[in-house]
Amino acid sequence: MKKFILIFCILSVFCTSCIWELGDKDRRPTQRGKEVHECWFSITDFVLNSSVQTAFYFNAWLAADSLERIAIEDQYFPYQRIRVDEDGNYQIYKGEQLIGIINTHQTLLSDIGSAWEVIYRHDDLMSKYGFLCSGMTVSCVENGCWEISSDWPVSPEDYLPVTGDTISWNLRLTAAATPMKLSETPYQLEGNGTFCLGYAVLNYQIDTPIQQAANQWGRLDWTGGQVSLTAKMYQREDVEVGAEYLGNGQVRIDYKGIKETWDLSY
Repeated sequence: MKKFILIFCILSVFCTSCIWELGDKDRRPTQRGKEVHECWFSITDFVLNSSVQTAFYFNAWLAADSLERIAIEDQYFPYQRIRVDEDGNYQIYKGEQLIGIINTHQTLLSDIGSAWEVIYRHDDLMSKYGFLCSGMTVSCVENGCWEISSDWPVSPEDYLPVTGDTISWNLRLTAAATPMKLSETPYQLEGNGTFCLGYAVLNYQIDTPIQQAANQWGRLDWTGGQVSLTAKMYQREDVEVGAEYLGNGQVRIDYKGIKETWDLSY
């Protein structure tokens, strides 16, 4: 299966500088841990609400009849056009600009064994987070369960503190039924992997499955679950952080044995 490349240039300078900032006297004891978590949370929010969300919207469009397709296009693909080429790749255009490519391999995303390759650029999110090109594979591994993955090749010139040839992203999303709008679908999130943040990397491990509650706000609403984060940079001390999601837009940050509750930054 063709590997897509996921390149994160999200907030790379901002995140890297904040993670290793020494801190001022008026900073809270867990401030640095909170900033590491914000990098993880912002990127995860982007991944779920851009490429992955687009894949589920497109799955609903693909499974619909002609009248339902028009309604889905009007609501979820406004000002966009969907085209298909001779190889079965669906292309999403905004005006003359190609903003998305989805290779379904002639399957629905609800079909067990399906593996969609998705590249999608969302202008609003790009303007919020900075330049980002994203590509990933979304696979249905069993009823109501999807694996989201991507590999980014690492070359010796990258000078990143990682072992192996790739930086990998892996999430496992489990829901009662095939989602359409993720923010309105209760689901469970598991996984582990690594982000690239400029010349730093951020390892993550979801220790306790993250619980997403259904909401109408179009954002993550995690009511439970825990994740461990380790930020690494060449010749710098690692920054280790634990995060526990409490619901109501709050997260408890554990940094150097100190625990404090923060509001999530969207």
